[in-house]
Amino acid sequence: LEGKVNVKAPSVAALGTWLGKPGPAAHDIGELSFSTAISAADGRVSLPELSATIGETSLTGAVTVDATGARPYVSGALTLTELDFGRLLTRGGGRADPPPSDPPLAPEAAGPRKGTNADALKREDGIPRGASAVPRGPKRAGGRRDWADDVIDLTPLGLADADLKVSAERVVYKDLSSGQARLTLALRNRIAKLTLEDMLLYSGRGRGTLTLDGSGEVPVTSADLKLEGVSASPLLRDALGLDWLDGRSTIIVAVAGQGSSERQIVETLNGKVEARTANGSVAGVDVDKLLQNLEHGKLTGLDIGPGEKTQFSDFIATFTVARGVATNQDLRLISPRVRVTGEGTIDLGKRQVDYTVHPKLVGGIAAPGAVLKVKDLEIPVRVEGPWEKPSYSVKGQERIAETLKQIGKNLKSEEVQEAIKGLIEGGEGQKVKPRELLEKLLKKQ
Repeated sequence: LEGKVNVKAPSVAALGTWLGKPGPAAHDIGELSFSTAISAADGRVSLPELSATIGETSLTGAVTVDATGARPYVSGALTLTELDFGRLLTRGGGRADPPPSDPPLAPEAAGPRKGTNADALKREDGIPRGASAVPRGPKRAGGRRDWADDVIDLTPLGLADADLKVSAERVVYKDLSSGQARLTLALRNRIAKLTLEDMLLYSGRGRGTLTLDGSGEVPVTSADLKLEGVSASPLLRDALGLDWLDGRSTIIVAVAGQGSSERQIVETLNGKVEARTANGSVAGVDVDKLLQNLEHGKLTGLDIGPGEKTQFSDFIATFTVARGVATNQDLRLISPRVRVTGEGTIDLGKRQVDYTVHPKLVGGIAAPGAVLKVKDLEIPVRVEGPWEKPSYSVKGQERIAETLKQIGKNLKSEEVQEAIKGLIEGGEGQKVKPRELLEKLLKKQ
């Protein structure tokens, strides 16, 4: 057979029904039209001039289908306007069955890969212009976002084996959206390995592999990725609904989860995440403001809350993930006048954080007009609750009170020294309780 073919169908499901291979209507991805030259002989079909539109996505390329084996084998190269994994793999209208109790092991941590941290996108807020609108995640009570329970259906992986080279103007999964991407797909026995050779992502680049394993009773999803020079704020907002970290980040992800829904995969995640962010800020606490107010002898106006930010030159953290809970013990934040360490856990499934940070004021060049020399003062801060809007509280009031007594010995002004001494000792032999002292210091709400 040789010639040209033009096909139009109101939906992919309708075409499947016409061909005698109906698919689930809920998994339909829209209207279909394609045209191609065709050459077929001895169980092999060549489509050298393929041009198609599926839903809102257009593609061109050349594909060969070998139907002589037990399973059809597809090879070739395609160029797409958009590769939307959410639309391809997710079926709405149902909840996935619970997965077994033993989560899969994560892939090994990604090794060094060649690349640059150049700002390749040069687009506002790191989001590619012209990206199609995608539905945001479901909401919890109070308007907070949540993980989806829609079924992730890997049944299409059983239709054929494949080796494809793909170029896409953008890759999309729900709120996440990339710029131009080059990738390869190797599909064997219901296991798809997607290698991201290069992807423009949130003003940086991404490389690595995604694996979708539909060969067993329960699907397994794993990611082994390295993101370089990405803008942390829009990436975290779109991926997790967070907006507390800003700066240019390098992130290495090696995780795996199992289940037939987004929620199940997150709740069973195992693996490791490493992150390093440069020249950014952390929202919630302004440690520099605390330092400056103490240096000027101001014991009021040291609030902790919305709108506060701590600027930093370097932010480093490693998270070990087990059964959907990420544990960190090595957080380090560095700026000219402050060092911060931290430890705690993040429950990814419940989207809850329980974390303690230890800002340590290490001094440096005092601000103009300072009357105190503040050095080595540590103020532990507890961060807990929903990660979109956690609460902040100060720990170790007694230790802070003792430290403040030592600060009084370093005062440059006798008048200010007596004022601090009066606050600590309470005046006329009456001592102020540490909690009362802290409330005066930090104006706790």
